[in-house]
Amino acid sequence: MKYIVSSLLIFLFGSLFAQSVPQGISYQGLLRNTGGSLVTTQSISLRFTILEGSINGQNVWQEVHQTTTNEQGLFFVVIGTGTSTNTGSQPSFSAINWGSGPHFIQVEVDINGGSVYTFIDTLQFYSVPYSLYALKANALLNPLSINDLFDVDTSGVQVGQVLKWNGFNWVPQNEMVVDTVLFAYTSSVATHADTAIVADYLIHQPDSVLYSTYADSSLFSNNSSFSDSSNYAYYSDSSTFAWNCGNIPASWLLSGNSGINSSSQFLGTTDATDLVLRTNNVERARFTSTGRIGIGTVNPLADLHLESPNGFIAAGTFGNGATLPISGAGTRMMWFPSKAAFRAGTVSASEWDISNIGNNSFAGGFNNIAKGDNSFASGQQNQALGTNSAAIGWGNIASGFNSFAVGSGGQASGPYAIALGRGPIANDSMSICIGYHCNSTGIASLAFGYQTTASGDYSLSMGYNSSTGGKRGSFVFADASSAAVTTNTADNQFMVRASGGYMLYSNTALTSGVSLAAGGGSWSTLSDRQMKNNIRKVNSDHILEGLKALPVYTWSYKTQDSSIIHMGPMAQDFYAAFKMGESDSTISLVDADGVNFAAIKALEVKTAELKLKEKEIDDLERRIKLAEEKNKALEERLKRLENALLEEE
Repeated sequence: MKYIVSSLLIFLFGSLFAQSVPQGISYQGLLRNTGGSLVTTQSISLRFTILEGSINGQNVWQEVHQTTTNEQGLFFVVIGTGTSTNTGSQPSFSAINWGSGPHFIQVEVDINGGSVYTFIDTLQFYSVPYSLYALKANALLNPLSINDLFDVDTSGVQVGQVLKWNGFNWVPQNEMVVDTVLFAYTSSVATHADTAIVADYLIHQPDSVLYSTYADSSLFSNNSSFSDSSNYAYYSDSSTFAWNCGNIPASWLLSGNSGINSSSQFLGTTDATDLVLRTNNVERARFTSTGRIGIGTVNPLADLHLESPNGFIAAGTFGNGATLPISGAGTRMMWFPSKAAFRAGTVSASEWDISNIGNNSFAGGFNNIAKGDNSFASGQQNQALGTNSAAIGWGNIASGFNSFAVGSGGQASGPYAIALGRGPIANDSMSICIGYHCNSTGIASLAFGYQTTASGDYSLSMGYNSSTGGKRGSFVFADASSAAVTTNTADNQFMVRASGGYMLYSNTALTSGVSLAAGGGSWSTLSDRQMKNNIRKVNSDHILEGLKALPVYTWSYKTQDSSIIHMGPMAQDFYAAFKMGESDSTISLVDADGVNFAAIKALEVKTAELKLKEKEIDDLERRIKLAEEKNKALEERLKRLENALLEEE
């Protein structure tokens, strides 16, 4: 159900007592719901805003209240005693200048006791609140007399006496010491003036010049609260009337203090009460009774606790030759402006002595040294010795210019060297070592992996127990199939040991490329039908004719020795004959194999045809032979017949 404040009854009043005016305005309201029923015994939140000048004027004070309606729906609060929201222009309710113009009060309520407020109304203050302001004016026009005060013993009061608190009442007593020129100027007891020069012009001059002289020169009368006269104060080192003498002030002076006995005089408290420092009536610092210091917080959680949206600054002068405030073993946080250096953590010896502090350096952790200018060391027992170097982790040393060592037991001694991992060593210019006990000892070399060595300049060693063998510009990769070291054998060589085989892909989806099977000696190319399109049959005879016309040469590569001879077609002739491949300067093995397959197939057909013709020839030859044999037999028979006829004749 939605709630509203259907009617409000406001009582505004102030009461004048003997010593002070209550800084508050009583406010009483009646709360109903939308049906007109009283809202009883309900916890609610109220927000009051004091506006100056007009109904939409400046917010000079805002506070919130938590209260509960009674059984009749009434609630009561005192404006001025709530919790400030710190949004008004005045630091406190009592600081409101009611005489500066008309003032208005804006009322808001949250029926659920939260902080989501609903606007109710804005009303103008009239006569009663201005009694707070009138009190000040009345005090100026009609000052109180001593008989108006109810806790003052006025019996036997005399001219020139002052009021002092005895623990129960204010009682009139003689003024014992007048410490300032203003008091001495109007003092009726010139004997007690602290400055003899002024005392000469008082209405009641001292009884003798002697007293004035003593008052002017007495070393013990200054701020002696109980000195009866200057003469006594002169001897206040032994006088029973003197208290806190010996050139020691009895109170702290705004103009400064001297002769303080720090063993007994101090600024602070003697009980379990916090010491608070304020400016503009706003708390700025707090010294708690337990010894903690809070700046921007009323509840410091550490010995020094700072809360500020603007942060803090610890400034100094670089290179001013200042002495290091502390050295040797210990746990501390230290900023040394002379070298613009910062230290935080623990050292057991001289790690943070001046000889181990570089300009603009940082060291944090345990036994870390940042000796190089602009260096950084963090972790445990690291050393950043080179200019612009950094060592992070445990037991790392970065001694090269612009070097970087991270991990455990790493060394980056070359300029621009990087050592990452456990036991890595990068000791040449621009060398990089990443992994376990790897070594990068060549210029701009990279060793990456387990016990890898890049000892040749510009070389790269990767994997497991691999080495470039001091070969310049070489590359070696070794798998973990063997502890034997795989080593380059020539400069600018690419060597890989991959006992599980090789896969070289030429597309993002890893579906096209070549492979070398484990233990194999030749490459396999992708030939899956599912990965092909534009599939067309080939006229093998045409391929065979093209191959028949394709020139084949022997030749040498210009990049190899001329004694090394190769044989094959030129890529331009191959492309002109078959229009296959990516360009006319290369011959793809798959295309060469395809041409060979097609030509072989055509040759196979022709071979089969030849075999058929050979069979036919064989048959003819056999038939011819049979015919010849028959002819021979016929010829022999004919010859016998002819011979027989001749015999008959």
